[in-house]
Amino acid sequence: MLVALGIVACEAPIDPAMVEAEVVAFGQYTLGDGQPELVTPGPSVPCRLGQVFGVEYRISTRDGSSGPVPVELRWTHPRLEGEEGRPPRFETRIDQSPPEIARGGSAMFGRALWSFEEPHDLVEGRYAFEVRTRDPDALLLMRAFDVEGCPQGS
Repeated sequence: MLVALGIVACEAPIDPAMVEAEVVAFGQYTLGDGQPELVTPGPSVPCRLGQVFGVEYRISTRDGSSGPVPVELRWTHPRLEGEEGRPPRFETRIDQSPPEIARGGSAMFGRALWSFEEPHDLVEGRYAFEVRTRDPDALLLMRAFDVEGCPQGS
């Protein structure tokens, strides 16, 4: 009789209390050659079609643990009308699997960008990128932008 035993190494889930997040860079970006490039650092954003702005961030753990990080990434913003009968919204979650710190790594880096692609997207006000822990819900990082100068009637 042959018995095969496999040992599966599972990392313990990352403790939300150990998670840290910081802004690496933020401001207005250009999308030249397919790669976003920071062109104007800072929180002021002109309201115009094609405008791209956002945050480059770093997520790490104080205890050096790796694996999926129990955080949620989202933008809060002025009231945006919903598409095709959907209700208006004041928040847009970045739908993705949780960010992950690679085994043996000390941190992960990411970028969250917002762009004005259609005339109905042009809405003045405060837009903020947030990183929040899940269970318990706690704000780890927030970087706000002030969008100004939208054309009348937008």
